[in-house]
Amino acid sequence: MAYQYEKSCKCGHTFLMNITKREAAFELRWQEIVNKKCPKCGNADFTDITIPTVELDKALLLEWGNHREYFLMPQDEELLLAEEKYFDMIVDILDSGQILQHKKYILLEALCVLLYDLVQEEYDTPFTDALIRELNKRRADINTSYIMDYIKEVVFPVLERNQSLQG
Repeated sequence: MAYQYEKSCKCGHTFLMNITKREAAFELRWQEIVNKKCPKCGNADFTDITIPTVELDKALLLEWGNHREYFLMPQDEELLLAEEKYFDMIVDILDSGQILQHKKYILLEALCVLLYDLVQEEYDTPFTDALIRELNKRRADINTSYIMDYIKEVVFPVLERNQSLQG
């Protein structure tokens, strides 16, 4: 799959910058596209930049987890990771212990956000049970300073009520 930044200039011209999956995932060439001048008018101002969405794989997540300077998003990485499709990968990486400590906190925060979303939707599924079980196994590793208060207010009581699912 090809990845591209798309930048629209105030003059109306839109231009593209081809990037790799890795560059797209970690926004490694973000400053380059921001600072790139329009080939039509020479202006560096822009009206819009489209950032490609990357489906994460384990190799990318491990690379992110081992580089302090890499971000999946400058803010809200936990929101990007808080999806059921990333659950098994997150658990595998947490179990392996192969990433930086503060990145582990972000992964645990993502699992808390995922549970928050499921509880808000009142899902009672085997996946929700598995998520609760994994979070309860890791309760001592959760850094509460990474987690927003409104998430803690919903998630932690659910974890406490379901400690019997731990296993």
